[in-house]
Amino acid sequence: MDCIRMEYQHKITYKAACIVKMTIIQDHWEFQLQQFQPMPAYSAALQQAHPDIYINLQFENPASLATERIFQRIFIGSTESAQSFAHMRKFMAVDGTFLKVQFIQTLLFLVCMDRNGKNLPLP
Repeated sequence: MDCIRMEYQHKITYKAACIVKMTIIQDHWEFQLQQFQPMPAYSAALQQAHPDIYINLQFENPASLATERIFQRIFIGSTESAQSFAHMRKFMAVDGTFLKVQFIQTLLFLVCMDRNGKNLPLP
């Protein structure tokens, strides 16, 4: 309400602000939900382009939507990283970030150091 008043010099009611906010949130939520639908096609195309890559794609099937699959997580690991893992130093670094959207998402990245002192993403 304050942003509308400051930007456009127009007062709106609390009820009108709530309606607008819920409309924006609902549209944004539906857009986010659609972004996960092409994940199986994406992972299949990636697997076809790079046959040695490791991909683990998981879905969640709630009882009420037994026919609809809901994306849960994806893990992608390169073959080079898996082969180099045997020769790494005994040091690992884990970093993560939380994406603050309608869906709770966490992006994790694990890195170690090889014998030459180079950073190596772990599979």
